[in-house]
Amino acid sequence: MRTLLVLLVACSSPQQHAAPTSNTIVRNDAVVISLDRTVCLGWCPEYKVTITGTGHVVYSGDSYVKNKGPVEASISTAKVDELVRAFEEAKFTTFPSNMEGNITDVPTLHLTYRDKTVTYSDAVMVRGSPDEARRGAVDKLADKVDRAVDIEQWIGTAAEREAIYWKDVERRVRESCARRPTKQQQDVCLENELPDPPKKP
Repeated sequence: MRTLLVLLVACSSPQQHAAPTSNTIVRNDAVVISLDRTVCLGWCPEYKVTITGTGHVVYSGDSYVKNKGPVEASISTAKVDELVRAFEEAKFTTFPSNMEGNITDVPTLHLTYRDKTVTYSDAVMVRGSPDEARRGAVDKLADKVDRAVDIEQWIGTAAEREAIYWKDVERRVRESCARRPTKQQQDVCLENELPDPPKKP
């Protein structure tokens, strides 16, 4: 009888399951990571890319990009897991939400992991400081996101984005000069304002 009672108690005891860790990926379409980059005074690309736990990718571009989209694609869940590990190892959720720097005319990025968003731009820093380490980590994580989705397939190479930029500058100058009242004034405007094409290396 005692043996039977022990067996009944063992069978009725609830099973203990390991609690999910912070880097556990739930395979659904909830957005896990997003990267949003803004323009600068040059040809910095402006775009946003999001990645879900299943590897579903959505890209949309705005300024100085080859493809404005929107585009949907996918990456492997192994790449998603690799990104998650990188964010967890960097302790991204402990970073300040506002990491905007003190250098003007540079692009800003908004990097989101789960429910944490960090707004970042370049800054003058004290070498070896904790702030420098965190900023370096944000830069590296953003670059990892770009590489994971092969971002250049949509935004183009640096040379392609530069060409897009100068074409846009030319368009805006021609539109501005066209508002001059006479043909002679328009021609003088174009001669003075139209930029020379960039020299090829």
